[in-house]
This record gives sequence, C-alpha cells and structure tokens, in this order.
Amino acid sequence: MLKNIKNWLDNHPRIIKIVFGFYFIILTGLLLKSPEDNQSLKLLGSVLGLGTGFGDKIVHIITFLGLSLLGRTSFPKRNPVILILLFTLYGVAIEFLQEYMSTGRTCEFLDMLADFTGCLLGVILAKLLIKKTKSSG
Repeated sequence: MLKNIKNWLDNHPRIIKIVFGFYFIILTGLLLKSPEDNQSLKLLGSVLGLGTGFGDKIVHIITFLGLSLLGRTSFPKRNPVILILLFTLYGVAIEFLQEYMSTGRTCEFLDMLADFTGCLLGVILAKLLIKKTKSSG
C-alpha cells in the first residue's frame, strides 16, 4: 500500500502542490480569524476531544504537521531543515500578526513551539514514509 502511495505521489506532483497551496491559504485564513468566528478550529478541537489551553497546542501541532508533511511531499528535493525553518518562521509570523491585527488572539511562545514541533514531526513522518516505501519495494 505504501508503494502505491509513493507511486501516486511521484506521478501527480502538480496535484500535491495544488493541495499544499490550498492548505496554506486556508490555514492562514483560519489562523488569522478571531477566535469567536473560527468555528473550524473549534470543531477540530472538539472532534479531538480537546479543550482550551493544552488542547490548543495539539491543534497547532496537527495543523503544522499537515503543513510540513504536504510541503515536504510537494518539494521532495528541498532540504528538510530549510522547510522546517520556513514553516516555523511562518508560524512565528502568524503569531505576531494575531497580536497586532486586533482579532482577539494573542501572540504565544508556546504556540510557536507547538508549530515548530508539528513542522519537525511532519518532516520526520514524510521521511519515514518515503524510506519505508523505498525499502518495501
């Protein structure tokens, strides 16, 4: 099954890049919305059984894991450390924008740390999937 996934990814790089682009745009919109208007992230948190506080950090980890996994899959020849750095800087920029856009959200260091953690896990997961796929074929 992993070999089929790898073959599909290899044969459809444009689709993966389009999905990555849409994910990036949608994620940016969701992260910059006010918390009262942001039903999508609240829904993700409730589906995962997460409340406020630590649960919010899990949502950050999951969303940035998805971002970096899609990013690594979209740009497999890019240095993974550069991707982690770029996506983490994106998370830091979002946190600062949240503070200064008067949306009712605040800039939190722990959110930045959760974003970095998600980026790291996403790149590691992508590497493990690719390595596993290569060794099973």
